[in-house]
Amino acid sequence: AYANNANFNPRVRSLVDVYADKAFLATREELKGDLLVQLGRADEAHAAYQKAKAALSDEAAVGGLQIKLDDLAKGDA
Repeated sequence: AYANNANFNPRVRSLVDVYADKAFLATREELKGDLLVQLGRADEAHAAYQKAKAALSDEAAVGGLQIKLDDLAKGDA
């Protein structure tokens, strides 16, 4: 909503867009990985999870995403 405001600072809007794009990429790739796991395509799922992790900050990349990567490495997925 704010980013569409005509009076919104273009530099701030650009910064918001960059972070929104990264967050969207991370979410999309994690979901893609989840679907690939269900299809039994572990190598492709791992690649998708790695892309998701790369799009996040180090602090944000811990947790559920790292557990999914660890499970794939152990063959638990």
